[in-house]
Amino acid sequence: MNCITSNFGCKLFWRDKYQICQIFKGTNVSKTATTFKKFLEQVAPVEGSSNFAQLIATLFAVRNKAHELHLSTESFAEHSALKELYELLIDYADELAEMYQGRFGKISLPAPSVIVQSCPQAFIASFVEWLEMSKMVFVGDNSAILNKYEELLGEVYKIKYKLENLS
Repeated sequence: MNCITSNFGCKLFWRDKYQICQIFKGTNVSKTATTFKKFLEQVAPVEGSSNFAQLIATLFAVRNKAHELHLSTESFAEHSALKELYELLIDYADELAEMYQGRFGKISLPAPSVIVQSCPQAFIASFVEWLEMSKMVFVGDNSAILNKYEELLGEVYKIKYKLENLS
């Protein structure tokens, strides 16, 4: 099994090139090496409860970074959008963790990830990309948990719009 650590401190595990192609939904990975490299740098892990725990820990780390950016910006629009983000993340991370634990049992959260993005627009763009790719954590019969996760993704899309167009 191969492993790489992403920019958000998550680990991606894969067995072979075929699994990566499946993750890319049929994309020719060798033809899109840049996308593949970007994918490996940003994506969340794909299997097991420890991966879901890492996802929750990363949401907490993103929440902390959003709060830090909120306090340091000089733009009122950024300040407001980042506040909306960090307030919503704590609620969603908590709900997702409780839903997962109710379905599959307790998880143990790893140490929080360190996130280095300092520009709110780059930060939110990386976070959205990570959220989109992190859906791989949801395998099997997890539709209620996945629905809550996609609800979070929709809220983050709105905040991304505000940060990129109203600041």
